[in-house]
Amino acid sequence: MDKPYVDTIGFLVVADCQQDVSGATGIAFRIRKPSGVEIVRTAADGVATCVIDGTVRGIKYATKTGDLSEPGPYKIHAFLTLGDWTGPGEVGTLTVRPLYA
Repeated sequence: MDKPYVDTIGFLVVADCQQDVSGATGIAFRIRKPSGVEIVRTAADGVATCVIDGTVRGIKYATKTGDLSEPGPYKIHAFLTLGDWTGPGEVGTLTVRPLYA
């Protein structure tokens, strides 16, 4: 499924960092819901690096209960530390549809 509905659990969010992030630490997703509420998901929540096209260049997270609780556009930033650099990747938008839409 590439278009999640409200309350979807297990939807895989993947950020392609466009470079090798196999040595990254402090990986996280910061997610701003349509209402403006921000949630942070970290490795403790299941955020992990992943392989894209044969290289560990992605960060992934499978949504859990309450993550996609509102319909509308969610703004998502991947955050990580790689060597001396710490910060966000590009912002992405995920549109969550209301039920029956």
